[in-house]
Amino acid sequence: SRGLGDVYKRQLYLNIGDVKESVESLPYVLSCNVKQVFPDTVLLTIEERIPVLSLQLNSQSYEVDKFGVVLREYSPREIPMTPFISNVGGVNFVDVGEPVAVPAFDEAIRLWQAFSALPMAEEVTISEISAQSTNELLMYCDELVYEIRWGNGDIDKQAARLGILWEELDGTLPCKSYLDLRFEEDLACK
Repeated sequence: SRGLGDVYKRQLYLNIGDVKESVESLPYVLSCNVKQVFPDTVLLTIEERIPVLSLQLNSQSYEVDKFGVVLREYSPREIPMTPFISNVGGVNFVDVGEPVAVPAFDEAIRLWQAFSALPMAEEVTISEISAQSTNELLMYCDELVYEIRWGNGDIDKQAARLGILWEELDGTLPCKSYLDLRFEEDLACK
């Protein structure tokens, strides 16, 4: 038989590991620190996941953080945030709370991050990144009439070249259909 002391100990002591694991299983929680302050206080310090883009998949849209973790599915009445990452090769379904662990999706996020760091990103808004594969990333922007093609290598170098070109030409590239950054130092503009 249990005495009153055993019941009191169970109420007094908290399994911090279980609380931490339970809170971190929530999609919007990146990390959780749990601290018990005796006799009757529990402090939770939570770092939240921040939605930064949307995944378009099978007529559904999902909110995603910068690490590629799916935070939630948008309702049909909601307007998803941009940019969209669409046409992701190798993805048929996603689970809320889990990362989209596909190289093309990871590369699309890297592209978004590299582009967002450029000064031109203050003038040009990405609306969509089509991510068929790591070698075929197509970026569409609200202010541009042409698509920008990425892949086949170092996204950061491609972004740097694009930034230099944008500044040199004062944002007036002669492209009508596409700008292809995939050919090392050569850029193709049609």
